[in-house]
Amino acid sequence: MLKTNTWHSKKVKAMGSESIISFIGAPTILVELLHHLEYLESSWSRFRKSSDLTALNASAGTPHKTPNPLFKALLLAQQATMATHGLFDPAVGAALNLGGYDRTWFSVDKSLPRRPGKPSLGFLNAALDTDTQEVTLPLGMSVDLGGIGKGMAADSVSALALSLGAERVAVSVGGDVSMRSSDAHKEGFMSRIDLPDGTSASVSFDGDGAIATSSPAYHTLANGWHHIIDPATGDPAQSEFIQVSAIAASAALAEAFATAFFVAGDINLVAPLAKEADIAAVLVTENTTYRISSSLHEVL
Repeated sequence: MLKTNTWHSKKVKAMGSESIISFIGAPTILVELLHHLEYLESSWSRFRKSSDLTALNASAGTPHKTPNPLFKALLLAQQATMATHGLFDPAVGAALNLGGYDRTWFSVDKSLPRRPGKPSLGFLNAALDTDTQEVTLPLGMSVDLGGIGKGMAADSVSALALSLGAERVAVSVGGDVSMRSSDAHKEGFMSRIDLPDGTSASVSFDGDGAIATSSPAYHTLANGWHHIIDPATGDPAQSEFIQVSAIAASAALAEAFATAFFVAGDINLVAPLAKEADIAAVLVTENTTYRISSSLHEVL
């Protein structure tokens, strides 16, 4: 079969943001990739009344049979909560709702007054039964998979592309980027992270990898409220960082740690956490850019 190095690319709106699917492979697989992305959004969105996540949040306090792919997403989110020592916690839906972020970002009333936050009830307190796929959220808990959901979607679409015969693939969902290659084409990737001052940082991937970036500038209201919530307070996180990028083996893990590093808010707290988890990062303050490499990913 004739091989080609031609990249096919498609830009679409998904999960409330811009998404880009790029791959080397048969152009015909694009339809299935786009269908899969829509399927994931229909399950994980808290803004769709018919979604699996909306049904789960409405059932808080009672066991709820949860179908895939939501159940797998919740398992991964709970593992990420443990790995980040609770700095990332998807059980901040109630706090986001109080901030007016109870609908897609484009529909949020930017003039809403700022209200006190509602601390997370702790996603580790949610009971996930792997035998029955029943999930019991504590009464009053509301789960938001917005950030990590984008990362999981990028990972899932890129994995599907490889299973459909793609040689190399890069999927960006809301800026969470998953890059993968088939076993026969492990050439690695070189990626760039744009910084607020107009410069950039480069990341070298020997194999597969992912990047996720968090910044309050992406979603900020006129009253100063932003979407990166500190689970301990339920208020927007107070951080010395203005932008955080995490580099990991998966986009879901990168997203969770990008959020966790921003919430930690101090390089003296982030550095040991990054070392413990072996996560690379680029952390930007008003005056300094910190670059942390890991055993798998070199930041230049």
